[in-house]
Amino acid sequence: MTIQKDSQALELSFDVVRQGFRSYLLDKKMDALLKGAIIPDDLISEIESFSERNAVVELENNEKICCPQCLKAYALSKARELGLPRNAMEEIGRMIKGIVGHIAGRDAYFLDQDNLRKL
Repeated sequence: MTIQKDSQALELSFDVVRQGFRSYLLDKKMDALLKGAIIPDDLISEIESFSERNAVVELENNEKICCPQCLKAYALSKARELGLPRNAMEEIGRMIKGIVGHIAGRDAYFLDQDNLRKL
């Protein structure tokens, strides 16, 4: 079962280290702002930093990718720490796509480099 979950996550991973990822995050931040949700620049930087330090090289196309479930869990965890309101949390949840049916993380945990962190 774990292998199946992991392979699904890899299928949904995307190249998070390329230049376009920053543009993607900033576009989503602007979309959120138009809906009345403020996502701080510090959080965008934290999401970028997490994706860079947790990226692995996908052998098939040689892109650096990050597990979207862990990225989403980290982003929501940081947003909670910052005390962001519910509407901002919802926009962050939409910003980072994960496996359908999962909110974030893996059974209430996510991996940050070599550290297993609880949500």
